[in-house]
Amino acid sequence: MMLAIQGYDYTVKYVAGSGTEIGLADALSRLPNTSDTADVPLDIRVEFFKFTEDKVADIKTATQADPVLCILKEIIHNG
Repeated sequence: MMLAIQGYDYTVKYVAGSGTEIGLADALSRLPNTSDTADVPLDIRVEFFKFTEDKVADIKTATQADPVLCILKEIIHNG
């Protein structure tokens, strides 16, 4: 969520309430069930990263020096 709103100027403002509008979350209900080992499907997408030119150059250099990423790049470009 933070990445989705990163490009906007926004202000977080606390608005006091009685607690009944949203309801209080039970912390124990949010703990993972350790007896359930099934995989949970996730849909995670990162749509935008903003890097400085120096950071982009560092990433390119590191990618060119990594043999696994070089193979991956070759497969992506040439199939």
